[in-house]
Amino acid sequence: MENSEIILKTLRDNGALKSGEIAEKTGISKAEVDKVIKKLKK
Repeated sequence: MENSEIILKTLRDNGALKSGEIAEKTGISKAEVDKVIKKLKK
């Protein structure tokens, strides 16, 4: 599963989260979470 899929699943399962909370729940670095979210917003 790609990071973007993991992040989207985490958001679906938990509702709105801050990037730091997503990083904590997924084990993905906060910098990577921020990068993926920025890309998904486009």
